[in-house]
Amino acid sequence: MGLNPLTHQVDIVTHYSSSIRLLFVLSTIVHIATIRTKCFEQKCIIFDFKTHVDAFVFQYIPKHLVFLIMENMLLEHLDQTVMQTLPSFVTNVDVRNSPALKWIDVPNTTLNLTVVYTSVQRIDVVANSLVDHLMVTKCNLEKIPRTIQNAQRMRMLEMGSCKIDSLDMASLCANRELTTLILTNNKIRYVVNTATQHCPIYDSLVALSLQANMLKTVNIELFNVFVQMNSLFLHRNRIKSIAGRLVHDALQQLRLENNKLTGLAMCHWHVPAILLVTFMDNPMKTIPECLNNLQNFSATDGL
Repeated sequence: MGLNPLTHQVDIVTHYSSSIRLLFVLSTIVHIATIRTKCFEQKCIIFDFKTHVDAFVFQYIPKHLVFLIMENMLLEHLDQTVMQTLPSFVTNVDVRNSPALKWIDVPNTTLNLTVVYTSVQRIDVVANSLVDHLMVTKCNLEKIPRTIQNAQRMRMLEMGSCKIDSLDMASLCANRELTTLILTNNKIRYVVNTATQHCPIYDSLVALSLQANMLKTVNIELFNVFVQMNSLFLHRNRIKSIAGRLVHDALQQLRLENNKLTGLAMCHWHVPAILLVTFMDNPMKTIPECLNNLQNFSATDGL
């Protein structure tokens, strides 16, 4: 009796479809086997996130949790397609201990993003990003990312223990809500401001820390434009000279300890709100000129 071609074709199609389903199931099992998730009362930890397919684990995050830690991220580029898949109730993401990671996209969702101990050398902030707090430490960044100005609602930016070698305050010109800028333990050798217009950050920045960099000379007048700034930390650098006239109505703290200053002329400074200036561990032999002329001055540390 001859073989029915139609029946044989149906059998082949059915067998093929079954094979596809089996491959899909096996692929899913492999992903489940390679990615691990642990959830606690306040946070979830995802280990060994390797491909975009692994984003399926996000659906298992309990809806009462807002903290997500991604440990040993195996992606080289954590891009928009992954970040946009995050549940909307997750507002704090911590990517850590991920040497394979070199590139991150910061999404336009409301988020606090922390990136620690990675090989990140590129960060792209998407247009109209709603990131509130961005902290990147122990990385390979050499410059403040050009796209950082897209995060116009960001209130705190911290980049430390990276390879950043210079700071142009104009690169943050549009960050109108940035109040705290922390750039410690980098390799910053100079600070400039090439902006040719009034920058919104002039009216928002409250605290600036350039602690533990490689600064040798500082033009103190550079900071006069930041009219709300009450704290300026320049300690643990290699500063030998400070030029210019500091005229600032809001500044309360100025930290200059652990530098190489031999003297400091303050006679033309106008800092009526200053409360604390630190000089300890500088090779100064005399009290800075006109220090006693500062109004409301209550403490000098290190003299």
